[in-house]
Amino acid sequence: MHVLDLCCGVGRHSLELVRRGFHVTGVDRTRAYLEQASKQAKTEGLSVEFVQDDMRNFCRLGAFEAVINLFTSFGYFEDSQDDRKVVTNVYQSLKAGGVFLIDMMGKEVLARVFRERDWHEENGSLILEERKLGKCWDWLETRWVLFRENERVEHRLSLHLYSAVELSSLLTGCGFAQVDIYGDFAGNPYDHTAKRLVAVARKRRMTLPNKRLVCPESHRLLAGASPVGVTARRASSGHPVHSDDWMGQLYHFPTWYPARWL
Repeated sequence: MHVLDLCCGVGRHSLELVRRGFHVTGVDRTRAYLEQASKQAKTEGLSVEFVQDDMRNFCRLGAFEAVINLFTSFGYFEDSQDDRKVVTNVYQSLKAGGVFLIDMMGKEVLARVFRERDWHEENGSLILEERKLGKCWDWLETRWVLFRENERVEHRLSLHLYSAVELSSLLTGCGFAQVDIYGDFAGNPYDHTAKRLVAVARKRRMTLPNKRLVCPESHRLLAGASPVGVTARRASSGHPVHSDDWMGQLYHFPTWYPARWL
């Protein structure tokens, strides 16, 4: 199975998928992340294709059985048409019967847990967090400041917020035949106890008169991690994760970003 890790970052999910026997292409626009991912892939002798590109531009017609976009790596653009362009690219890049998995902090979940300011200690560092909502709950601006010994690091992130209905509408509007919504990677309902907004969108399988062409792996979903561009070759014995447990194995938090707010 060929998997696209869209916004792969430093390679957590891409590398783990390769370790499990998947063929993976990771795409990110930040070269420093890709270089770090490439270095780790070389260290482990893993074969991964990493591509530096903007998610609004990357498209390979019918190249992938599955696309993953994890840890709120969607909605960065102020113009909603850019988000639509990304989803359209994903749809066109999937083979018939392919699956698009997208994970984010849903608008409903954020409304339940939102705090304007917060701080916590982690691995000897002090992390301050500040959040600001805008555009009638359509936009979130987040600022993190990390203090470690004599070091101060600041990171800002702004993104478009989606409810489950809004995300489902976007996916179906771009052609996906079926969208299932979950509240976490264990497949629990998206209700008042949801921790994440996890959408699994399926592209319609090709049909011929009186026949269906079924991708043999389309009923299986993935397992996870994310890194740039090495092509060595190593086929580790893979074990695709079945539909009853694949989501629980996908999620890996980044080093210090407060995951509960992303």
